[in-house]
Amino acid sequence: MTVVTLIILIISIVCHEMGHAGVATILGDPTAKKKGRLSLNPVVHLDIMGSLVIPAILWITNASFLFGWAKPVPINPTYFRSQ
Repeated sequence: MTVVTLIILIISIVCHEMGHAGVATILGDPTAKKKGRLSLNPVVHLDIMGSLVIPAILWITNASFLFGWAKPVPINPTYFRSQ
């Protein structure tokens, strides 16, 4: 995996998770914003196992695929406005 690919992957994951937090905020749930997840800072979205350990093991073992995940965005559905 090249450095450029890694940078693109990190940016994509951060934007994806920030999108979840943004939509939750637009729909009336302030939970993600209060917990600092409405951010472009990649550190707040990192999940140790899913963002570092599993991808590293797959890369080291030359697996034919690579996957991982970020922390799920916290929500409280009771805040959502009725549409």
